[in-house]
Amino acid sequence: MKSIITTILLGGLIILASCKQDGCVTKEGFLKTFDGFITEFESKKNSVDLNEEEKLAYEQRYKQLVNDCYKKFRNDLTLKERQEFWKSSLRFILDRFDGETDLNFKDKLDDPFNQYVKDELVAVAKESGLSFLLSLQEVFKDDLPRLMETFSKEFEQIGKGFLDNLFKE
Repeated sequence: MKSIITTILLGGLIILASCKQDGCVTKEGFLKTFDGFITEFESKKNSVDLNEEEKLAYEQRYKQLVNDCYKKFRNDLTLKERQEFWKSSLRFILDRFDGETDLNFKDKLDDPFNQYVKDELVAVAKESGLSFLLSLQEVFKDDLPRLMETFSKEFEQIGKGFLDNLFKE
């Protein structure tokens, strides 16, 4: 009887310990986990050609990080942290689909997750002003046309809003 109770208690402690190792316990833990995920993906894709199954596994992990962690800590993240998160996310997304010449991101926006990502990117761009858009230009030189095509309507509205505010003053 004593060994059963000890086993149950030990099992409970192991479960609790594994929950605490989850990268979403704190904001700092989430950001560190996300940076580790990006670093791991970049080193893996640079060292070998990832097959579609491996790419899908990374995509699932990314979605889990966004759904379970980013959404949990979104309101606690500074604007700069959100900018860095979405810059890294865009790089991951573009690298994930690297080599697909016929990729049209607009076709993928029917998916609620992809629409959430787009909405968050637009929100960060609106809050950041031109500085975020310019930083995207520096980071995504070759991929900028694809990004601009996907977000052209939103960027146009953001630019119009900047001009409207400029002329109001």
